[in-house]
Order: sequence, then C-alpha cells, then structure tokens
Amino acid sequence: EFVKHYKESGSDARAIVVNTSSLWAVEPAASFGWYSSTKSAVEMFMEVAAEENRQNPFLRFLNYAPGPLEGEMQRTIREDPKVDPSIRSSCQSLLDRGQLVPPEVSALKCIRIAIEEAHRSGDHLDFYEQIEGIDTQRPVPTTCCANPYCQCGPGCNCKQCGAQCGAC
Repeated sequence: EFVKHYKESGSDARAIVVNTSSLWAVEPAASFGWYSSTKSAVEMFMEVAAEENRQNPFLRFLNYAPGPLEGEMQRTIREDPKVDPSIRSSCQSLLDRGQLVPPEVSALKCIRIAIEEAHRSGDHLDFYEQIEGIDTQRPVPTTCCANPYCQCGPGCNCKQCGAQCGAC
C-alpha cells in the first residue's frame, strides 16, 4: 500500500522501506522453522519489490538484520525448554560475554545505512557486516559524558553533560 501510494503521489522525495529481518531468514536455526520461514518470505517480498521498483532511484528497500538484540526474545530463547539446546546455549553465551546488542545501537546503524544509502536496494544487511563508513562496534564511553553511546568526544554539549553537538 505504501509503494502504491508513493507511486501515485508522483513524489520525488527519497523513501526507504525497511524490513526488520534476521540472520535466521538466511540461515536455518533448529526450533525456529516458522520464524525463519516467515522472515525469509518477507525478505523475498522486499527483494521482489526492489526489483519491481529498480527504475525509481528515490524508492529503496532494505532487509536489515539487527543482530542478537537485548530483549524479550533473547530471554525467551534462553529459558524455553522447547528451544533446541544448542540455540539456547548460544544465546546464553552471547549474554554471558556481553555480546547482546542494545536495540538503540542497532537502530542507529540501520538509520545510518538507510540515510547514507550504503546498500543496493533489496539487500540483506546484518548488524555485524563491515560497511564502509558505518561503525559496527559497540560504542564505548568517551570522556565527555556519562552516556555510554555518546560518540562526540571531548567538548560535546549533550543534554546529559551540557555541551553543544547533540550527537548523544
């Protein structure tokens, strides 16, 4: 419906349709047949939409896998006895090693990929993929403020520390 409305409007404004995909859309995972199949189907739908709209440089599509996010799904996977033991163990290991991705970090990367057009329309990109100009590492605190996601360095002026850049 969005694409139909966008085309009918005759707009030349840039638009990107983002599908929240998953590694499990492209790699099988025991216990996740329905989840993987659904994610894979939606991903193919987006690839077809990208192909059908290839002539419009202003309309783009992205399948973005946000990584293993900190959240309810991870907790459920680790605790549900019906989940394949190797998957549960893998998710527990990610938690134990502090390798779950904060949702806001992954969301910011997705936005940067979209804004900087660091993909071919219809591509599947994963949070951990190395993309030129896009930082894939978990941010570390800087000396400017207590915000662990601040990347603006000394002299910034965010709401938490009172500086001016707003990058936090």
